[in-house]
Amino acid sequence: MNLWTIDFKYYSQIERLKRFFVTVLNHFSILAAASLLAILIYEFGFLHPNDRLDSVSTYYEFGLLYFVVIYCISLYKAFVSRRQDRFLRLTSLFKLGIVFFAFIGSVFFSVGDHHKLFLTIIGHHYFLNLTIVFLFLVEVGRASFNLFAKQANPAMLFIGSFTLLVSIGTGLLLLPNSTTHGISLVNALFTSTSAVCVTGLVVVDTATAFTPVGKMIILLLIQLGGLGVMTFTTFFGLFYRTESTFRSQMMIKEILNLDRVGGIFSALLKILLVTIIVEFIGALFIFQSISKVTAVGDFTDKVAFSVFHSISAFCNAGFSTLTDGLYTGFLRQNYTLQFWIMALIVLGGLGFPIIFSYFTLIRHFIGNKIRQFFGKQKRYMHMPRIINMNARIVVFTTMGLILIGAIMFFLLERNNTLVGEGILGKITGSFFGSITPRTAGFNTVDMSRLMPSTILITILLMWIGASPGSTGGGIKTTTFALSLLNVVNLATGRKLFVVGRREIPYDSVQRAFAVVFLSIIAIGLGSFFVIVFQPKLNYLSVLFECTSAFSTVGLSVGMTSQLTVASKIVIILLMLIGRVGLLSLVFSFLGNLHQGDSYRLPSESIYIN
Repeated sequence: MNLWTIDFKYYSQIERLKRFFVTVLNHFSILAAASLLAILIYEFGFLHPNDRLDSVSTYYEFGLLYFVVIYCISLYKAFVSRRQDRFLRLTSLFKLGIVFFAFIGSVFFSVGDHHKLFLTIIGHHYFLNLTIVFLFLVEVGRASFNLFAKQANPAMLFIGSFTLLVSIGTGLLLLPNSTTHGISLVNALFTSTSAVCVTGLVVVDTATAFTPVGKMIILLLIQLGGLGVMTFTTFFGLFYRTESTFRSQMMIKEILNLDRVGGIFSALLKILLVTIIVEFIGALFIFQSISKVTAVGDFTDKVAFSVFHSISAFCNAGFSTLTDGLYTGFLRQNYTLQFWIMALIVLGGLGFPIIFSYFTLIRHFIGNKIRQFFGKQKRYMHMPRIINMNARIVVFTTMGLILIGAIMFFLLERNNTLVGEGILGKITGSFFGSITPRTAGFNTVDMSRLMPSTILITILLMWIGASPGSTGGGIKTTTFALSLLNVVNLATGRKLFVVGRREIPYDSVQRAFAVVFLSIIAIGLGSFFVIVFQPKLNYLSVLFECTSAFSTVGLSVGMTSQLTVASKIVIILLMLIGRVGLLSLVFSFLGNLHQGDSYRLPSESIYIN
């Protein structure tokens, strides 16, 4: 036998062993991260004596020590690798630094109280908790890349991520420390689904039924569900750039609705940064608007109220820590607070692509003005096409619906739910009544007293919903606009679908009509089953509730508390279907079965109308 053959076989066995070892290590890492998270849940979710806490700290130390070793190896491999991947080196160093400081802090905490200065610097237990969540997200993100590499169905992964998060949320809300007096399985599932799908429908009072731990869980579910679970897992998964293939990047682009394959990490980073900045600024303005309202509570209560409602508004969730929400007496005429809530709802409903486009346009405009001011440019020479047709349709449709909805609400409710309000109150209430059906779920009027005509207008606004790429639901503004424009296009006899000197592809129109048709079917079937299970309910109220659930709005005319277990299951399914999208649901089961026609057949007209 040739010596080269022996060496090659030996080399192949070594490589096979290395791959096996790496596979085992990867599986053990995600198991270790999940174990640390389970211990964290045990610590916060149950009541236990102090001696149990000592053993919990020991588990933390061993788990963190394992990841310190693993990330040291990862950092060493990143620096000795021939690939000059600066990003991989920085992320490896970043991961090691976080885990190392958490490990040192955990060790010092278990030793005694004579290292208070160090514990203060690293934030003590809060830093440890965040580190454990970070580790879990990083490992889950890496696992998601493995699924991408195995050619998993992107739509199925998207739906599965929401289903998994709902299941985890249900389990967390069932923990003893999450509720004040316990909660049933169905109600926990309903609340978790409503939070993950950023709906806002509630079957128990959020203010009184949940402890601060429970409210924190709901807030975390809202944030994860609003931005999308895959957004977080993909972002943290990109810390393992070496496992990212071109196919995985294409699947990420498809799942997250990104414009291009390149710059996925920067796009995700922008989404997370914009979310944090907008929610932080929103919390500041909300805090300023309630700073003199003593009924909210002390400083800590006001901060918690501001953060919770800022996240809930931007994610279009509609959850509130007050029993009556913004309809509470001491907030009902706080128009400044209502204005900031409306601003957050609109920003969250526009979608990140639109926010990025207008931010780029404003930055370009300011840059030109600065260059003109310093004499580096004589006049404004060029306007790049930053705002595309999609952005124009979204903005014009959104503004039109808000204005028309506000006018209709004012005309119909000025002598009903808006009675007793001044002109400023009626205008603010009208705009709030027009904006909140766009999948937000807050209310400043008694929804059970709305006129039947107002209810129908609200159902229409809820059905349309927010915009693509946003935190809201509904059929989306672009779908509604394309369907309406197509009717005009047919009436004028145009062969091509042209909007603003741009031709819209026919497959976009087909998708729009498919979404419209499927949404009507889903809402209709949901209303049918609820009426079958509870025939004594008001039909208009049932239609309102099912539309609110499907469009992930959260508004209710007082019917949610009357639902039976069977009806709650129907509403839960509507919320999930509305959040993941009907087309995603269809694609997940059918897949891309039809790859396109390479032939044409004789055409034949079908009589319509």
